[in-house]
This record gives sequence, C-alpha cells and structure tokens, in this order.
Amino acid sequence: MTVVALSLILVAVIDGGSVLLARVAVTDDAKDAGRAAVIAIEGQPVNGRTATIAYAAAEKAAAENGELVHRDDFLVHADGSVELTMTRIAPTLVFNRLSVSQDWTTVGST
Repeated sequence: MTVVALSLILVAVIDGGSVLLARVAVTDDAKDAGRAAVIAIEGQPVNGRTATIAYAAAEKAAAENGELVHRDDFLVHADGSVELTMTRIAPTLVFNRLSVSQDWTTVGST
C-alpha cells in the first residue's frame, strides 16, 4: 500500500513539475514568437498583408516548440508592435488523461 501511495505522489509531483515548466516556457516562447512577428514586418506599413506575414512568422516560431498562436488574439498595432496569445499542452504522465485535471495542462501566455 505504501508503494502505491508513494508512486501516486511521485506521478503527481512529476506531472505538476511538467505543467510548471510548460508555464514558464510558454511565456518565453510567446515573447520569441512576438519578436519573430515584429522582425518579419519591420519597416513595412501596417496593413492586412503585413499582419498576415507577422502571424505566419509567429505561428512558425510557435510550431517549433509545439505551441499554438491564437489567430483571434493576434494583433499588430499601428506602431508595428505585436500582441498575441499562445498555448501549449504540457506533456504529463496522468494529468492529460483525467478529465478533472486536463484543464491544468493547457497553459497559455499573452
């Protein structure tokens, strides 16, 4: 019985650590994707075409890390700066398989 309890605790700690690391990583990766988007349209007038180019650059940067940039939350400001929301599903042993904890494993950053 003790072995089972310790195993469950260990799995919870490992999965919790994975979620925590994913939260930190997605914040950094969102900044990187934003930078990629800004660089892609640097010096160009802000319009629909450049917004599409910026989104593609952000999406490519996000995909390299297994993340998703939300199209509805992607905005190119008049000054050329970019605002985006990115999500990632943390790799876990058990949390992704339980309906109670699935929401915990989807982490995001704006």
